[in-house]
Amino acid sequence: MKIQTRHPIKRAPGEVAKIPRNSKDEEHMHQAALIEWAAVTDMPHLFLMHDSEPRKIGGYLFAVPNGGHRSVTQGARLRAEGVKPGVSDLMLPIPTERFHSMWIEMKSSAGSMTRDQLSWFRLMTARGFYCCTCRSVDEAITEIQKYLGVGHKVQAA
Repeated sequence: MKIQTRHPIKRAPGEVAKIPRNSKDEEHMHQAALIEWAAVTDMPHLFLMHDSEPRKIGGYLFAVPNGGHRSVTQGARLRAEGVKPGVSDLMLPIPTERFHSMWIEMKSSAGSMTRDQLSWFRLMTARGFYCCTCRSVDEAITEIQKYLGVGHKVQAA
């Protein structure tokens, strides 16, 4: 089974947009490119249950606005609303035979996981979720394809 896609972030045939390494916005640019890819990429038919469901991966993949710098007041408001430190950047709530859903933590080429993020990964993995860290849009696309079983097998953590 193959995911049907047209890749909106290509600049020339076979060439993905260059995202500068170690730039201030590197993580953001990779994540935004992944969301753009997901918006035009068809779901494998085996995951579709109803005609009314979204047909694109982007109909399911969503960001968790957990990071970033905020004022003390805004931080308090978000904590009161349930924002938790360490929760991953993206979630794909599509269950597979082995996992409940997929959590993706995007990192820049030089970024590292925080203690809270590592704790979140351990908790989610123990509860049957697939968790991965990706340093590029290409790596994230590969992980999603592996998770959905498109030409790859995902090993339980």
